[in-house]
Amino acid sequence: QALPEDFTVDSSKVYNGTVTTYYKFKGYGFITPDEAGTVPGDKVFAYWKNIKTEDRYPTLTKDMKVQFTLAIVEKQGVKTVQAESIAAP
Repeated sequence: QALPEDFTVDSSKVYNGTVTTYYKFKGYGFITPDEAGTVPGDKVFAYWKNIKTEDRYPTLTKDMKVQFTLAIVEKQGVKTVQAESIAAP
């Protein structure tokens, strides 16, 4: 989902949320922040490379509680919000 032009994130703030979906073999999923209204649509994209773990094959599971930071990324000219530094609380 494209972000409004004036949308900003505090990249230093750590958020809490719950994994709603994670496609292990595709390496991505979505996290719902605990604070409603944090991001448009209350859904944040999570990519496997942003999971902080010692595991060779990082993964998330549905309903898992996580902490994360937010970053605005641009993909094909569309700005979206993405979870970074994803870790268990």
